Amino acid sequence: DTNEGHANFATRTSNLDEVAIHFRCGDVLSSKIPPTDNNYGLLQFHAYRARIPTHVQTIGIVTAPFGHSDSRNVDRVYGPKCRTIVDRLVTYLHQHFPNASVSIRNDPKETIPQVMSRLILADYTFCARSTFCLFPAVASFGIRSYVQQGGVAYFFDEIAKAYHNIHLMNEPFLRSSEINRQGFNYTLNWLTAK
Repeated sequence: DTNEGHANFATRTSNLDEVAIHFRCGDVLSSKIPPTDNNYGLLQFHAYRARIPTHVQTIGIVTAPFGHSDSRNVDRVYGPKCRTIVDRLVTYLHQHFPNASVSIRNDPKETIPQVMSRLILADYTFCARSTFCLFPAVASFGIRSYVQQGGVAYFFDEIAKAYHNIHLMNEPFLRSSEINRQGFNYTLNWLTAK
């Protein structure tokens, strides 16, 4: 029933956040990513801290469920490590935004439209090297969308010139090959540096 679906959507999206950080993780940790591929990796957490306004009350980290049976296999395999990284991001954001509620938004029952709506309807949206969040960043009703330059966002330079709410980030980015070469503990320390 369509009306029931709309009601369910409205109920589930009633807890939207002012800030939505799309956090791609699972396949980013894979050792199968070629060293020449710059589409996969992680942003240093400082990139978020430097751009999130101090007045925000809610920050949501939109990411894949950790090891859920309905997840892509690569997300399931790296679920425990992704949970560790995302928990570290939550702690980092709590330290720098003590008045904000920080939530992990990865309910396996949420549909793709519900997840996309978190990105589209946030006041501030962050997208780093993921095709999943690029178009919600453009379609955002929010004040500002931040997109990491390069990689899959190779065409965003022109979009940022045309739309005042799209801002490109050129921040330190640890590629998947570097994550695998340097190791997990190095990666955790690098993410929280600054």
